[in-house]
Amino acid sequence: MPTYEPETKNGAVFSLVEITKESLGFVFKSSVPKEAEKAVRAVTRAIKSGNLGHIPAGSARGISRIASVTKRKRATASFMPARRQTVLAEVTPGSVFTQALEIDGATATLYGKVEKVGGATPKVTLRLSKEDMLFSCDASEEIAKDLGKRLYEWVGVEGSVTWRSSDLAAASFRIAKILPYREENLSEGFRELAALIGPTWANLNVMDTLEEIRGD
Repeated sequence: MPTYEPETKNGAVFSLVEITKESLGFVFKSSVPKEAEKAVRAVTRAIKSGNLGHIPAGSARGISRIASVTKRKRATASFMPARRQTVLAEVTPGSVFTQALEIDGATATLYGKVEKVGGATPKVTLRLSKEDMLFSCDASEEIAKDLGKRLYEWVGVEGSVTWRSSDLAAASFRIAKILPYREENLSEGFRELAALIGPTWANLNVMDTLEEIRGD
């Protein structure tokens, strides 16, 4: 079964907290250290092996961008724990990486809570109910503006998805339209349902009907 790949999971977000005095040194910190450690181990393994096909698509694109910079600047990017000199992995001008083949799929539907909208290239971040994942979607400016008005609301969207061949995770999703879906209070939903079908079932004996269904 295809799976949706989270942008972040359980809030494990890396934030830039310091720029050091080296030729160019960046220090990052995560809000969830344990999740961050797992992510760092996965990424450093991928860099060492040269195979980016088994890490999240966003991470793979980030490593590819770093590789482009090292080639252009003839520099080396070293990954290491803060305040230590132990190098976990390096990207050099000679680094070569393979990535998972991306397969264009059919139209798909997502339901989630709008967490963030914006960017020079419009992006919409949805919090999916499945495992409380965050998923970043591409969108037109018009759709981004409309979803920006529904920040922190649950919405349904339809669009085109691209799958990664290595694990059938969704590498990207572009929203084509917003579905006519709005979150409703459960009690209100039952009241509307009762108003709609109430007259049809007004004279129904519930116990008799259940016994008939069970064959009693």
